[in-house]
Amino acid sequence: MADSLLGRIDPRWKIILAFSISAAASVSGQIRTAAFMVAYGLILVALGKFKAIDVAKRLAAVIT
Repeated sequence: MADSLLGRIDPRWKIILAFSISAAASVSGQIRTAAFMVAYGLILVALGKFKAIDVAKRLAAVIT
């Protein structure tokens, strides 16, 4: 991730953005917000140059 766009962003900004997005998603009960969060997550995976298998393993661990 260090050579990706996300790897170059200051970690403090990442924490602030993650907290604000999480807070907005938790107080909203609309389906559009959930769809936006899925799209936002997919965009971050693409920008971070993560391997799809690694993301799938972590999501599987959270879901089970």
